[in-house]
Amino acid sequence: LPGTVTFTGHKGILETTLSNLRLRIDGTKGTLIADAQARPFIDTTTKGELEDYRNLELADVDLKGLTGADGQLRLKDAKVTLKDSGRAVFGQTFYDAGQELDSLSFTADYAAAQEPSAQPSEQPQPTRTSTPAPSLTVASWCHVA
Repeated sequence: LPGTVTFTGHKGILETTLSNLRLRIDGTKGTLIADAQARPFIDTTTKGELEDYRNLELADVDLKGLTGADGQLRLKDAKVTLKDSGRAVFGQTFYDAGQELDSLSFTADYAAAQEPSAQPSEQPQPTRTSTPAPSLTVASWCHVA
């Protein structure tokens, strides 16, 4: 998801920026993942140095209400709970793992995976050395909008 969201408090003592939010889908379970930058909480008068977190598993998302039709995934008011790894960007001591966060709703476009061709190709095809783009049928990902 393009863009960022920044939370600040206590004259900059607390500062958290989340970017590149995405949702990993595995059946009825989801994981909200983000890149983050945050100050560790030291005390109410000391400003910690900003720390970077890449691919941080921020929260678990209940995807039981996820639907897909006409090339779109939809989820409304899904339960979201903070993961232990996500506590680091929220002051570590202020929130407990498993604490419920605001619910998540989204609509996202997707393309179904293509079936492999039954006919071998006449010419050799180039091989990919990187991971193929995920699809709905294999450990799906979508960017949260």
